[in-house]
Amino acid sequence: MKKKLLLAGILLVVGGTYTIASWQVGNQIEAGIDTNLKNVLAKIRAEYPDSHVYAELSDYQKGIFSSTVRLKVEFADYNDMNFDDIIKIHHGPFPLYSFTEGDFYPKLAVITYDLDKKYNEDLWEMAGNKPFINLSLTRYFDNTNKIVLKNAAIHKFEDSNSIDLSANKMIINYDSTTDLLQTNLSINNFTLIKNNKKIELKDLSLISDSKQNSDNMKIVGKLVLNLGSLSISDDEYEVEKTFKINGLSINQDSLQNNNNISSNSSLLIDSIYFNKQNLGKFKANMDLGFVYDFNNTSEYTLKTNQLSFETMHGSLEADINMKMKTDNLFKNPFSFGSFNNYEFLQTRIELPYNALFSIIARCQNSEKTTISQEDIDQATYQTIPFISMMTARTPFIVIKNDENDFSKNVISSSIYYSPRENKLEINGKSYDPLEFGF
Repeated sequence: MKKKLLLAGILLVVGGTYTIASWQVGNQIEAGIDTNLKNVLAKIRAEYPDSHVYAELSDYQKGIFSSTVRLKVEFADYNDMNFDDIIKIHHGPFPLYSFTEGDFYPKLAVITYDLDKKYNEDLWEMAGNKPFINLSLTRYFDNTNKIVLKNAAIHKFEDSNSIDLSANKMIINYDSTTDLLQTNLSINNFTLIKNNKKIELKDLSLISDSKQNSDNMKIVGKLVLNLGSLSISDDEYEVEKTFKINGLSINQDSLQNNNNISSNSSLLIDSIYFNKQNLGKFKANMDLGFVYDFNNTSEYTLKTNQLSFETMHGSLEADINMKMKTDNLFKNPFSFGSFNNYEFLQTRIELPYNALFSIIARCQNSEKTTISQEDIDQATYQTIPFISMMTARTPFIVIKNDENDFSKNVISSSIYYSPRENKLEINGKSYDPLEFGF
């Protein structure tokens, strides 16, 4: 009996302490939520003066373990994005909502919102008469934040149209003290069929770890994106056409030293299919440089370490190396297109006949599982007149002939341009830059 009374007393104390703590946290939230919203709006307007966004809170209803408040957000230029609905605030230090998610870590509060039916009745019905979107924002005591965005699965088939979407999740962790931003996104499946056209995406994942600096313009860190497959089909014509990529991978790593940002990016596609034909594999690796000055001229560099399309009959290759100085691109993005801003621009393209004509042959015979030498010869016969016309009309393209094997000839282009030196070289020959409008 004494043990039962002791247990009951402990539960009463713990429960009372939990209730008081939740109530106190609720008071803190009520006192600070409006101020925090005003601070966020002030920051947005300072950084993006043309944003024209307005927000207000009203009808705050405080409970012991949770509270509700009406949030109204208006975008002057984008009325379709306006929001006016009730959000729920679960009080810390141990919100009941977190317990249902299997999370027992102490936190200040969790804000949750489920997309209301009134915003899109079709999505509500396709999600099984429940919210299509669930959003939660967790605020921890150490100024870190966690955003979780979930979507419900959708499976709808109507006549020849359909949509199939898996239940997916995106998690964003943000440290307001260090400006460290971490993102994790995964999409298992998305298939859309409409008007004889089909888009299918499988196994997409995105992981990024970045940091935004004090000027809010430079972001450094790491990004990894992987995609199992992406296919686009169209059976509007007599024969269905399908374009598919398998095994796409993107990696980017950016570092900063004062106002100098250096980045390495790589892209790999394991295979590219057109109908039944495997056209080849694509590889790219490049270094990017960015010497940043928000108020004055900035410097940009780009150098490719690899840019190739590999086939069973050889590789198509290209190189780019350039350096330019221009006004800040965020202020004047069109300055990138002016040749006068380049310190130098150097390009190289090598297209071997055997690799190029095999790709053309595979596209022309995409319904076959294999292609023959006869198919390649036919593609060669059809393409050579066009190549001859191009080489006759422009100095930008030349043919490197192989005396022993015609199929080993290479379509080549090499360009070097420098307005500082007033120099233009095309395939080893010097030209007046004004002749080509440089």
